[in-house]
Amino acid sequence: MFRTSTFLTAGLIAAAAAPAMALEIEADVAAYLHNGKIRTHGYSHDTGEYIVDSNGDFRVFAYNFDEGISVPPQIFLPHPGFNSEEFEENFGTPTGFAPGSHIGIVVQSAIKYWNGTGAAVFGAADPNASIALDNFGVSRLVTAASFDDTPFFIFEVEGDDHPGEYHGHIDSILNDDSVPAGIYSIEAIVVNGQLTDLQTGQGTLNPDVAPSDLIYFLFNKGLDEEDFAAASALFAR
Repeated sequence: MFRTSTFLTAGLIAAAAAPAMALEIEADVAAYLHNGKIRTHGYSHDTGEYIVDSNGDFRVFAYNFDEGISVPPQIFLPHPGFNSEEFEENFGTPTGFAPGSHIGIVVQSAIKYWNGTGAAVFGAADPNASIALDNFGVSRLVTAASFDDTPFFIFEVEGDDHPGEYHGHIDSILNDDSVPAGIYSIEAIVVNGQLTDLQTGQGTLNPDVAPSDLIYFLFNKGLDEEDFAAASALFAR
């Protein structure tokens, strides 16, 4: 189902007012189950370690379209990733998700935009901005004005010798590379359930598992690496 963004009528949102969060560029989402609710750490490919935010869940996942594959007018980026392959080894317990169930996301917002200067205040994105979150041709389209909030199940949870594990990446596709430089943000929640339609990625939510709190996918377009890291860190405070 496509929904019009209530954000557009609500005015500007100050990202700095969000809860304190850690930041790591290109971290994977490491979702796990705790007391019936999905929680989130990060996973760094650079260090091979999980990232735990002392203030709560790790919720800001930042990526860089400037490092993607450009096929004008589109840019393809193999992020975000989802990774729990070493979770039990690091934390002494599996993620808690049932083998054979699926991990997915539900988009919660249209695209929001910040030009990277001044206070971290996200406003309306360029009307031409759209990002497809894609898994082998199955996708959810997020635009500057609307978003598809049907559950998008992506990764199957392993069993046998690797109970609770999953690992994979989806593609984020910027559909118009002429949009202004800055940071583009999408809000989502992580869900668990059962994939029922391979053609659409839809499925049924597990009623016994509460979704995660909001997580934020930030995408840089045109800022240099240092400015992107500094700007994203402002969001994460």
